[in-house]
Amino acid sequence: KEEKLGLAKRRLDEWADELWPIAVPNYRIALWYANQLLDDKIKPDLSRTRKVEYMDALEQRLERGDMIFATVPMEGPGAWDKDRLLLAYLTKAKILERLYIIGGEADIAGRNEADTYFNLALEVNDKVFISKGYGLWPPFYYAAFLAETGPKSQANADKIKSLLEPIYTANRDKNERFFNRLRNVSDDSPDSQYVKQQILLLAQADPKFRSLLKELGWTEAQLNVKVAPI
Repeated sequence: KEEKLGLAKRRLDEWADELWPIAVPNYRIALWYANQLLDDKIKPDLSRTRKVEYMDALEQRLERGDMIFATVPMEGPGAWDKDRLLLAYLTKAKILERLYIIGGEADIAGRNEADTYFNLALEVNDKVFISKGYGLWPPFYYAAFLAETGPKSQANADKIKSLLEPIYTANRDKNERFFNRLRNVSDDSPDSQYVKQQILLLAQADPKFRSLLKELGWTEAQLNVKVAPI
């Protein structure tokens, strides 16, 4: 109605939850609220009342998603499909990442929980999708999480480069949407798109990633925009 695709998707997830409650739509709704609060931290726009309202909605949807998640067995009849399990882990990891950034650096337990869920997503991804030539988003998002929230250490820098390595040899036809997203975000404003913040941090962390972006059409001016962790 408001010509906002993200809002339309959130409403579809709300409708889906009314029709048949499952975890992933609730996690996606929570992520929508987390993204609004993260955007507000980058560029303040929300009223105090609206921020409280959004945080309450986020926490309710996250709790509901967790409750439903726990009812689905890992093995046997009615068990998780691997693609849905990966999506659940990865979406929850992204919510927890944003909650940590929104709240500041005091909540180390929150950061550790986000790290746990990124690793759970990677475990499923490595077992099922990487061997088939897919699965580039989970290592990208985990590397971006480390670039945004990790320690400034050689070990962290090496981990980021290791996570990004599969991207450089991936089949671009099989992963067309991933590479198109990297290409097209070059024209977004740095303060209006968190994924651009992530991409620029990774370009600063890994020269090979910077070279990939240049190959995909990023200009030197776009690549030379300096960003710091939020």
